[in-house]
Amino acid sequence: MTQNNFAESMLKGRMAETLFEEMMKASGNIVYRFGYEAIVQNLTQLAEKFDRYNKVGEKIRSIPDFIVLDKKGEPLLVEVKFRYRPEAHKGDFERFNKIQREWGATLVLVNCWEQPYFRMTKPPYFGSKR
Repeated sequence: MTQNNFAESMLKGRMAETLFEEMMKASGNIVYRFGYEAIVQNLTQLAEKFDRYNKVGEKIRSIPDFIVLDKKGEPLLVEVKFRYRPEAHKGDFERFNKIQREWGATLVLVNCWEQPYFRMTKPPYFGSKR
């Protein structure tokens, strides 16, 4: 992936996360950013010491994007992903299975190709065929 494609993907992902966050807040929920990007600034202090590819690093990288507290105060872990089309990307099954295994988060896929534009699933994300 080129630097421009990576930057564009990051921007689209942030836009999907922000759209989700603002919709949840407008619906009366309390929303906290929770994911890897939210805590990575603290980890930069450990630059040489933090290995993002070891067991702990992989778990940290799979942290869901949000903690959403509903009107009753019940917490829900949520991972938000943008996809231009609703079809999964090549590495999605492995990535989503890791999130499911480690966190049991609700998965929200945002697409701009066809309705419904927001698709939500709770674990297990995939049927028994995967």
